[in-house]
Amino acid sequence: MKYLFTILILLITSNIIMAQDSIDVNRNKILKLRSGSNLAIKNQQIENILEYLTEDINIVASNGEIFSGKIAFKNALTNVFNRNPDLYFVRNPEEVLINTKDNIAWKKGTWTALGPETDSWKNYGGNYSAYWVKIDGTWKIKSELFVRLYCNKQNNACQHHIKCYCKRA
Repeated sequence: MKYLFTILILLITSNIIMAQDSIDVNRNKILKLRSGSNLAIKNQQIENILEYLTEDINIVASNGEIFSGKIAFKNALTNVFNRNPDLYFVRNPEEVLINTKDNIAWKKGTWTALGPETDSWKNYGGNYSAYWVKIDGTWKIKSELFVRLYCNKQNNACQHHIKCYCKRA
């Protein structure tokens, strides 16, 4: 009986360790995908950006606009990048929570919009959250929410590019 109890404890412990390994592996995959997505955004490679998204993606932009589906988001990105050829966004993950049973994840962090040093609107950002799903073994972004919390604005320059509702300090 003593040996049976020991074996049972070892099995339970190994299952817990394996579950944590699975969570860590999936978290690292999502973080690596986010890094690739950030690079595609920096290089304004729209087709590469879309590879990280589900077909039915929903995005709430920092100005409150909602984009449903890859085509709507592709059109929005094309317009933004055409108007602002040096603009890019960086998302910095702070936390990733994984549900391995349902193959979903939640990620939160901060984001910043950047442009050339000469642009006064180049530095604004805030917090974001992302809902990830695992489809056929690959993690994809199903939805994202961006909330602008700061805008370094000089002479209202920010308003000429993207709606910016920041108060002067």
